[in-house]
Amino acid sequence: MDKVKTNKNLLLVEDDYPTLLFLKEMLRSMGYQVETASDVESAIELQSRITFPIIISDIQLGDSSGLDLIKNLIHQENGPLLIFITGFGSIQTAVDALQQGAFDY
Repeated sequence: MDKVKTNKNLLLVEDDYPTLLFLKEMLRSMGYQVETASDVESAIELQSRITFPIIISDIQLGDSSGLDLIKNLIHQENGPLLIFITGFGSIQTAVDALQQGAFDY
């Protein structure tokens, strides 16, 4: 958790543009440097170039799922903390995300 306190970079993954803008500005006002992606593929590509200690992602990302980020990123050495947000959550999705290694849902 120390890396969270010392590195204020994060990646925000959201496919709904108004929500992305709102969350980006809110996080910036809290002192974070925010990069954005609108889909899983873009998020994975960004994480391959820039190491983000925190990734905040929507669960529903068009035809993809934010849970695909866990499969591709969470098991990396010094992998990011993945925090999922959604407007269409379910208990089962929350359980799945946490069991697969999400930090929070």
